[in-house]
Amino acid sequence: MGTMNVTGSSGVKQLALLAVLSMCTALPAQAQVTLTQGPEQIAVEIDGKPFTVFYIRGKDLNRPYLHPLRSASGKIVNRSFPAGQLPGETTDHPHHAGLFYGHGDVNGYNYWAIQNVPTPASKADATMGRIVLKQVVSVKSGKESGSVDVVFNWLTPEGKPLLTETRKMTFYADPTLRIIDFDFDLAAIDKVVFRDTKEGTFAMRMAVLNSAVSDTFTWPRMSTCFWPWYCWLDLTAEGDRVARETEAKLNQATETSTG
Repeated sequence: MGTMNVTGSSGVKQLALLAVLSMCTALPAQAQVTLTQGPEQIAVEIDGKPFTVFYIRGKDLNRPYLHPLRSASGKIVNRSFPAGQLPGETTDHPHHAGLFYGHGDVNGYNYWAIQNVPTPASKADATMGRIVLKQVVSVKSGKESGSVDVVFNWLTPEGKPLLTETRKMTFYADPTLRIIDFDFDLAAIDKVVFRDTKEGTFAMRMAVLNSAVSDTFTWPRMSTCFWPWYCWLDLTAEGDRVARETEAKLNQATETSTG
């Protein structure tokens, strides 16, 4: 599983994260993980088939993210909006772009509601942070796994670095699963506090079409799922229009803060 460390004057806190995308049909036993770096993104292929793209910089990119995410059968399991638009797809919460990491209240700044598309000026700009690329440390392909090591700066609205994020993502070559192992290390430049909020922290917006929701999913009441802590999330869906065979597992070990 992955770990996230936040270092500061009060010590180290850890958060374990693991994402798994599964499918039901068997594929060949051998697979190769190939990572290809471009000017603004890193493409990931497994056994010669596209898995995902890691967006790290760009004109309107204010936070890195992975998109799209495919199961081993090639089915896209996350929502395309706002990068694209499928007929019948939901369009709320445009900051839910791909698989991303952020938090809604870090020293009073918002790193959750960040959008990667041009937006009109608003009062929210006064507290909206940005997570921008500082350095690509390494990009490695391999027979059993491939990895990306990158460093990001979490900036205040004025452009001042608040903390440095060092992230390693490892992609595994499994014939029937798509597995990403995340390691986050957050180093506070000054005193940093991740405050208690429902807006965070490690997320992926699932691909669900409006017309298929009532027939496919039974959703809990919003009041019961916003605030509680969960160790595991297991979501599975079937159908021609939804066409998702997905298992997302997020193991959240502890609240993250420094002080």
